[in-house]
This record gives sequence, C-alpha cells and structure tokens, in this order.
Amino acid sequence: MDNHDLKIVAALQVNGRLPIADLAEKIGLSTTPCWRRVRRLEENGVIAGYTAIIDPAAFGITLDVFIEVSLDLQQAKAFEEAIQAQEEVIECYAVTGGRDYLLHVMVTDIDACDHFLRNQLIHLPGVEHLKTHLALNPIKKVRGTPLPKPG
Repeated sequence: MDNHDLKIVAALQVNGRLPIADLAEKIGLSTTPCWRRVRRLEENGVIAGYTAIIDPAAFGITLDVFIEVSLDLQQAKAFEEAIQAQEEVIECYAVTGGRDYLLHVMVTDIDACDHFLRNQLIHLPGVEHLKTHLALNPIKKVRGTPLPKPG
C-alpha cells in the first residue's frame, strides 16, 4: 500500500458513501485511477465491506455493558459457538488476565441486562463466573482502524 491507498482507506473510514469523484479530488488522483485503487483494495480484502452506522437510541438501546467471563476452558469451543446466537452480544474477545472472555453487550435498559445475565448468559456452556461493568458515558469511541500516517 502506498500513500494514495492509505488516503483512500482513511477517507472511506470517515465516509464510506463518498462518491469516487470527490474521493479522487480529496486524495489528489483522477477519477479512473482512484476507482481502480478502491476496487483493488476491495478485492484484496483491505476494504472488507461498507456499513451504516446506526444510532442505538433510535431503537431504544441505551445501555452498553462489558462483561468479563470466566469459563471451564474444556467447554470453550461450545461457549464460542453458543455466544454467536446471542443477539445482545456485539463483540466477544478471548482475553488474557484474570478472565477468559470479554463481551460487549448492548441492551435497552438495566432490566434487559438483568434478564440477559440471569436467563441467557449464565446458562451458556462452561460459564463459571461473570463480572459486569455498566458503561456510564463514552469518553472516546472511534469507528475504524488506526492507520499509519501517509508519508
């Protein structure tokens, strides 16, 4: 990837609907070479897709919860398969440290969180211990990937 590719990716992370003509002007290329570069970045999987950023509050989803999960690791595969079906879980990471997994859960309110914990999560394979953290206020929330600065 060269500087033009980095500029394309950076611009599309901010606005994935940017017309090619505007993108080309923004990064200092003509339209056709810019379009070719975008296509190549898509084909090579650098640009994995495009999505709309939705305001969760528009759907009544007002609570972000981060949950540390301790697991009977002999059941890790079953847990990982089961977590895929949990719609409230928007991210799940295997982590190091005192716990085995970190979940990012989005729900409508504290009652929905309690229901999710008591009726769903605790019953997944291998779950031994949970520690929840309610997000009060996002201080920094970036969508996208930190990119190297074009040189």
